[in-house]
Amino acid sequence: MKKLAQVGKTLKRSQRQIQDKIGEFLGCQVLVSKPETSTATREEVFAPLDSKMVLARLGVEGDRKGEAFLLFGLEGAIRLGGTLIMLPPSELDSRVQNEAFTEEEDDAFGEIVNLLAGALTAVFVEHFSPKLHFRKADLQPIDPLQDEETALQALPEGTLAQSCFELSMDGQALGPMILLLPGPLLEEETEEEEAEPAAQPEPAQAASPAAPHPAPPAENSGSQPVVVIAPGSEASQPFAQALAESGMTAECLGYEEDYRGFVQKQNVRGVFLVMEEVNDQGLALIIQLRAALEKSVPLLAAGPQWTKSTVLQAVKYGANDILITPAETGLIREKIRASLGSESEGKPLEGAA
Repeated sequence: MKKLAQVGKTLKRSQRQIQDKIGEFLGCQVLVSKPETSTATREEVFAPLDSKMVLARLGVEGDRKGEAFLLFGLEGAIRLGGTLIMLPPSELDSRVQNEAFTEEEDDAFGEIVNLLAGALTAVFVEHFSPKLHFRKADLQPIDPLQDEETALQALPEGTLAQSCFELSMDGQALGPMILLLPGPLLEEETEEEEAEPAAQPEPAQAASPAAPHPAPPAENSGSQPVVVIAPGSEASQPFAQALAESGMTAECLGYEEDYRGFVQKQNVRGVFLVMEEVNDQGLALIIQLRAALEKSVPLLAAGPQWTKSTVLQAVKYGANDILITPAETGLIREKIRASLGSESEGKPLEGAA
C-alpha cells in the first residue's frame, strides 16, 4: 500500500490533538500512545482481539468518499461515555462489569467519536493527500469471539490500513483504539479521473431572427451558502466573518425569519445556530432545524455555558458539533474546516450538493 507511510506520519500528528480534545472535554488526563500502522485484512484485524468491541463507522468525504472505521474495546467505550455523563464510580464500574452498552452509553460515546472525527479531519485535510473529511455515522457493539461472522461482515474485504493506539484516562488503561482505512480511500486520482474531457465544438446553426426580448441570464449557482441563524446581527457577525475568511458565503437570518423554509428550499452547505442561552428553547430549535435539513447537512450549535448534559442533548437532537460563545473567529474557522471543509479545496461535502 503506497500511502501507508504517509498514513502513519499523519496519525502521529493527531496523537496530541486527540488526547487534548478528549481530556479537555471530559476534564480528565487522557493519554494516547503513538500509533502503530500496518496493513491488514479484516480477518487479521480481529485475530488478536479477545474481548467485546464497539465499532464506529465514519462517513468519509472530500477528495474520496466511502467509509472508515474505529474499533474500541467495550470497556473503554463505556468508561469514556460514562465519564462524560458523570456517572458515579460505583455505577460506572457496575456497567463495565455488566458490559452495559445501552442507548445512554451509545449517545455519550458517540459524542467522543464526534470529537475524534473532528481531530482526524483536521490532520487529514492539512497533512494528507487525498484530503479526507470524517463524520460519525453509527456505532455497533460486536463480539469477534462469539460471533466472528458478524464481526467480519462489518468490515470490507481487501487490504486495510490499520493504525493502533492505546488509550488511558487518569492512569487507567482503556484498551485499544484502532483506525481502519480501506485501500481505495488512500489512492491518488487516476489519470482518467484527473483528465477533463476535451471541449466539443458545437454544430453550426442557421441564424435565427432576433428574439423580441432578450433571453434571461443563466442562473449563477455560486457557492452553497452556510446559514447563520442568530438573535441579531451582532451575534451573527463573527460567524459571517469567519465564513468569509474561509471562502464561503454566509446567509444570516434572524429568529423571526422563516429559516426553516429557507433551509428546506435552498441548497445549503451547513447551518450555524447561535443561541443567547443554552436552554430548552434553544434545544428545541435544534430539533426543528434537524427535521428541516437533509441528514448529511452539518448543523453546528453555538452558545454560552454548555454543560455535559446539554451537550449530550444537543447531539442527541441532531447537532453535529458544539461551539462555546463568545468565540474568536480563528476558533470558528477551525470548526468550519472540521465540519464544512474548505472552499479552496473546490469540493463541497456530500449532502450539501
